[in-house]
Formats: sequence, C-alpha cells, structure tokens
Amino acid sequence: MKTTVRVDRFEFYHHSTGNLRFAEHIPLREEHDREICGCTRNVAERPKGKPDEVRNHVVVEIQDFGEHIDLGLATYDLTDNVLNFELASPLPHLDRGYKPKNKDVLAQLKAMRDAWSKTEKHHARFQFGTSEPHCHVELTLLGYGLTDCFFANVYLGPEIDASRMMNGHSPSGVVDLSQIAPDDVWLHGCNFGAEAWMKLADAGGEGERWSWQRMLTQAVIIGRNSAHWARARGATVQGLHDEAAASPLIALAQSVAAMARDKFLASLATTNVFAIAESIDQRIYATYEES
Repeated sequence: MKTTVRVDRFEFYHHSTGNLRFAEHIPLREEHDREICGCTRNVAERPKGKPDEVRNHVVVEIQDFGEHIDLGLATYDLTDNVLNFELASPLPHLDRGYKPKNKDVLAQLKAMRDAWSKTEKHHARFQFGTSEPHCHVELTLLGYGLTDCFFANVYLGPEIDASRMMNGHSPSGVVDLSQIAPDDVWLHGCNFGAEAWMKLADAGGEGERWSWQRMLTQAVIIGRNSAHWARARGATVQGLHDEAAASPLIALAQSVAAMARDKFLASLATTNVFAIAESIDQRIYATYEES
C-alpha cells in the first residue's frame, strides 16, 4: 500500500467586491488566477493583510490496493474525516434497489441519470462522524435504485444523537437507543416522512460486524485527534505536513481504508450491510407508495 501525505491550506480574504482565496500546498503545486465561483476568485499571489479565514486539509493519498477490485486512488481527508475512493472502473452493475411504479417518474429519472452519467465520476465515499461512531456511505452504482446511487447510514452503539435523525430536523420515531448495546452495529434510513432501522446482528455475519466496529471506532479517533489541524494558523504548511506525516493517525487511516475496501467494497452485493440498507429503503418506499 503506497501512502502519500498532502497538506492544502486555503486562506480567504473578504472584500466588498468579492472574496479572494490564496492556496499553499505540500507537496508543492502551482496555483493560478481563476474564478472558483461567482463570489470567490483564486489568486496566485498572497493578498496583503491578514486572512479572514484559514482552512487546512490534511489528506492521506493511498494507492496500490492490490487485486480485489480496481479502486484507483483513495483519499482520506483527516480534517473532514472523509474517505473517498475515486474508482478507476465502475463497481459491478446491480439492477436492484427500489424502482417506482409510476412511468412518468421513471422517465424523469432516466433523463436525470443520462445527464449525470456524462459528468459524474464513479466513487465510493465514506463520511465518518467527527465525535460519534457514524458513517454515511455513498456509492455510485449503475443500475441501483432511483439514481444509480446507493446510500447507507451505519452506527455503532447507543451513544448517538438521535434528536435530528429524522430527515435532519426531528427525533427518530422508531430508534430506541435503550435497546442498543455498546457493540451493536446498526443502520437507519428515512425519506418521505417514513423511516426504518435494523441491527447488523439480526442479519448474522459476526465477522462483518467486528470489522465495522473497528472501522467506526478508529474513524472516531481520527476525527477527534485531527480537528485541530483544520484551523491551525501558527504552523507553516511544511511544519503542519511534517507533524501529520509523523502522526499515528496515518496508520489508522490506512487501516480504515483497507477495511472499507476488503470488508465492504470487494464483496459489496453479498455483505449484510448492503442487504440491510437495501431492505430499509424498500420498507421506506413501500410505506410512501401506500400512503
């Protein structure tokens, strides 16, 4: 497994005529004057004065994953606690997931899918919680469900904030945290005012459960111990790079990436996590269509 540590520092300068962004990188990378969006322009030379905002990204780039599947480049942004596989080739085509019965909806989704396929890169994204053991999984998966995308929310134990679990604004109406043991791995999903959840143990697969326990626990350690790098202004970019490169968090990032690869992506369609997430979606959409 070949690993490279990269640090990107972005300084933002706010002006009435628009915002300026100055970027530094280790390893060194040339920057150019260019528009980023309607309100921010990237500049090649540092503006005068102190920046209004500084944001650092400490990123571990991982290659040479072996022969399981062609995963291309994996990047683990430790400061955001996001692991992303930019896939060199698509994951296996899976004509599965919820399919709507309404033909007009199917036609609209086909148009969306055709437009998306021209621009979207195939990826597998794992967004880990920074303070609690949670992972939002997002995969581009041709043939799956409504939009060729698979989603899952995986949790470990009862120490989870469920106050906004229902669509990000309301408490869950189905999850009973008092019935969840510290070593329970469980999934939850919601949409259209409906929700469902299930423990991984209810589907069997103790080895798979152990892997997710370890992966979620290690990711929390990464999130809690890398947060200070994100806003660090005192250190130089080179100093921040040297500190990160010597950190034990690099080995943890490698471990999490290897488990995401071996225990989930390499045998995706036969994993219990995939089956449970698919079942949760089916139950939610069935409830929606019946209402």
